[in-house]
Amino acid sequence: MTNRRMTIKTTKNKLLLLHALRHVALAALAVLACLLPAQAGAQQHESAQQLLHQCEVARDKSHHQQLSQLAGRLLAVARQQHDARLVAYALMYKGSALLFTGNDDKAVATLQQALKAAGDAGNDSVKAAVMNNLGIYYASMAGNPFYAQQSFLKGKRLAMAAGDSSLQLRIAGNLLVLTKTPGDNESIAQARAIWSYGKAHRIAELAYMGAFYMAQCQHHASRYREALKWVQECLDIYRHYHYNDIAYVHVLHSQILLDMGKTAQAAAMAQTAVEVATRLHQLRIVPDALLQLAHVERKRGNLEASTGLARKALDAARRARTNTMLVDAQELLASNYIDLRQPDSAYAHLMSAFKAMQSVQSFDFKQLEHEQSIMQNIEAMEHQAQLHALESASQRRVAWALAAVVAVLVALLATTIVAARRRSKLYRGIVAQNVKALARQQELQERLTSLAASSASDSASSAKTVKIDEKRGQEIYDRLCQLMEQDRVFTNPQLGREALAEMLGTNRTYLSAIVKEKSGMNVLQYINSYRIGEAVKILSDKAMVSLPLKRIYSEVGFASPTTFYKLFQQQVGITPHTYRKQFLEMDHDSSHDHNSA
Repeated sequence: MTNRRMTIKTTKNKLLLLHALRHVALAALAVLACLLPAQAGAQQHESAQQLLHQCEVARDKSHHQQLSQLAGRLLAVARQQHDARLVAYALMYKGSALLFTGNDDKAVATLQQALKAAGDAGNDSVKAAVMNNLGIYYASMAGNPFYAQQSFLKGKRLAMAAGDSSLQLRIAGNLLVLTKTPGDNESIAQARAIWSYGKAHRIAELAYMGAFYMAQCQHHASRYREALKWVQECLDIYRHYHYNDIAYVHVLHSQILLDMGKTAQAAAMAQTAVEVATRLHQLRIVPDALLQLAHVERKRGNLEASTGLARKALDAARRARTNTMLVDAQELLASNYIDLRQPDSAYAHLMSAFKAMQSVQSFDFKQLEHEQSIMQNIEAMEHQAQLHALESASQRRVAWALAAVVAVLVALLATTIVAARRRSKLYRGIVAQNVKALARQQELQERLTSLAASSASDSASSAKTVKIDEKRGQEIYDRLCQLMEQDRVFTNPQLGREALAEMLGTNRTYLSAIVKEKSGMNVLQYINSYRIGEAVKILSDKAMVSLPLKRIYSEVGFASPTTFYKLFQQQVGITPHTYRKQFLEMDHDSSHDHNSA
């Protein structure tokens, strides 16, 4: 009986123990259920931060393909977490990667999305980075230095507002390249400041950029040994912190060595640049590297090798859509063919260079509309942000709201004053670049005329006719260019598609197709591009300063002053009156400096 009671008691104890263990297990599971989501969230957050850091490193090292993949993964995580800040960063990095891998249209669209996301998140740093990327697009891809400067300056202001010193210096470096006057003392000081900041704060990317800019500055100032020291600084930094765009340093190194007369070393360095740029898929560096090697081979007297390399550079420039490189490659090919005693080929490439130069300077209506829409979208976002700030202020007490409005008005007034000053500098830049472009066009035109005369003389003396291998479309387009450039038929206000087709012995539909294929414009746009170009020449000529603006429009072939003023401002960026005023001020300043010297 006693044993039976003990057995029952033991059984009860076991049941109580099991019951207690069951409660403990359930409590533990409840605790785990609470902790696991938090831990998963922490791991996911950590993963997002890691991706953000990896994107930054890939961007700094110019690993654009890797950056594109990382940014895509970051964007997926950011959207899953509904994190507006991370979405903005992901879109900005994605747009940057697309930009440097040749997907310009997708890049711009993605950067606009990043700008909107950054506005929603109230992140000025991301907005500044986006404006910096848009500035690079306008400067290098779209060939629009005016919008590039606007984008860089706006990005610099945003970086200052965000207190992002590193980004300020990156943008300052891009502005330094955009000014194209890297040999002056101010540019050297800016380049050194970028390098010093990078070294002091152990930011390898900025130290590398500053050293590269210093090498460029010293090279342009013909201080070659000093330039080589800064090239070596770039290479030393690269050994510890690899960059995919190191080929740019090799190209610059080759240029310095070539100017020093060290052709064998220059050739080896240029070859290294070609190999590195090709291996790392640096689409926009390959044309520079190939063309530099072509220049070195020409200097060494290897004209056939130089010509082959220049042709490769031309093809690479077309793939990369870098118009300025097209001009340089065509000019080098023409020079080689002159020395190879092939005047017909030389003439063809000089003509191509001249047309490419015109396309760089000429007006693309669709492109302008696209670029204007981008800038208008950016301005609209900024206005929306300002209105949002005012709406937030209006929810507070009336006195605070009025104070906020007054503060905004004062800020806008200050911004207007600063913008007016910057606009003056921008206008001068517009005039200066047009004057330089006109000089280069004139030089190409003179070389064309001289070569054509020489070719005609050789043809007459040998009683041979030049064979034309081009198709009928190219023949018609060449004759059209001759009508415009030599006969100046565009000065006739009544000139239209039918009249031109009749002059060329073709029909208007076929002519329209040829002009569209060759220039990307319709016939009227093509004619007006010559008229605006002629107006720029007149306004850039001191001897024509007395010619009133109301006569210029008719002199160049416009029937209406309204059309002239509208198209001039669209194509050149400023009004005819402002252009002439800035040109005269620049000429006066130049004469004053010369007299002082």
